[in-house]
Amino acid sequence: MKQWFVLQRQPLREDDWLLDIFSLSAGRLRVISQAMVGRDEPDLLCLCQGDWQQGQDFPRVKASEVIARPSLQGVPLYCAVYITELLARLMPQHESHPTVFTLYLDTLNALADTPLVDPWLRHFEFQLLQQLGYGFSWQKDTLGNNIEPSSHYVFSGGEGFVLAAKGHSGAVILAIGNGDYQFPTALNVAKLILRQALEAQLTRPLISRELFI
Repeated sequence: MKQWFVLQRQPLREDDWLLDIFSLSAGRLRVISQAMVGRDEPDLLCLCQGDWQQGQDFPRVKASEVIARPSLQGVPLYCAVYITELLARLMPQHESHPTVFTLYLDTLNALADTPLVDPWLRHFEFQLLQQLGYGFSWQKDTLGNNIEPSSHYVFSGGEGFVLAAKGHSGAVILAIGNGDYQFPTALNVAKLILRQALEAQLTRPLISRELFI
């Protein structure tokens, strides 16, 4: 049985649904889910399982079931919608990414278990960039030199850190790279840097960010 998450969905003819899914075995792809009497269509954030067969246009899912549904509300729910939109916008189609699948599942579970969402979001954002080939180093600048704790750097989206007279503290950058957010500014710096890195790969603003306004 195949496992997947629904990233996006839209109604189709005769109550069928066109689903943009992220599958453990096949990566991101579009399928048609056939409506069945007495069965609701799987919603976002739910881990589903079932099988599909190739149709004339898209693969067709004839039966599926929800096997995990994270308990999310408030800010953690908004965060889950945000990382789901990132997958829908950045994941290539028809490429298997089991590491990203596990990362997404683990992050959803973490968001359901803790009110401290920021470290988990930053971890997800950075690991997603790394896995998709858009990563950068927290330990070295764009010239390959070690980040120095006493120096300052600016971040160039899509490239990495550049030595500068003013900017982010090297000590804070190194701490973030080690998962240490003890510096008062560390979470804000990580959020700013990762937003720049993501925006360099996005063609338009994320809709889900409006939830945080």
